[in-house]
Amino acid sequence: MDYLKLKNDIIHSIASLVEHIKEEEYWDEVISFCLFTDESLMSMSLLFNTTSHLNKVKDNNYPLTYKYSPSEWFSETICSDVDLFIYNNNAFSDVSADLLANSAKTDFDFHRKKVIACCLEAMKSCIEKNIFNKSDGLIYLFMMSDCYEGDEILSWNNDLNIGIVQKELKQWVEKEL
Repeated sequence: MDYLKLKNDIIHSIASLVEHIKEEEYWDEVISFCLFTDESLMSMSLLFNTTSHLNKVKDNNYPLTYKYSPSEWFSETICSDVDLFIYNNNAFSDVSADLLANSAKTDFDFHRKKVIACCLEAMKSCIEKNIFNKSDGLIYLFMMSDCYEGDEILSWNNDLNIGIVQKELKQWVEKEL
């Protein structure tokens, strides 16, 4: 697999989805982004959350869970009749097809490390280039489904975020994950 191409394709996919949601009425409320893949590395998407959705679903017993659990975010509530582009994950269709086609061709541990590195580099590049086009304090994550390894989650995400987000993320991992 061409991992440099994968990284560049991820950056392009992120930019494409961000451009799409910038046109939506909820854009001003977007507070977090997560580059998300499955544990088998066969698909990828960019999830996002909004302030109003977080306020609607948050649980005072677990104040950080809905803030840092992408599966609970606004983008996961979008159905096909609301936004087919997001629902069908069109921005990441080529990336997902490439991942699926290469999933069984390489040593999985090596492939996993390389894909994760590509994802983190892509997120850092998008943050540095201001592709997300948002102010400081936004939450940026890379997550993998069914990954509950706190140390791994922290190592992936600390460098993507500012201090206050790093502290909250650590609290979430230690107390609510």
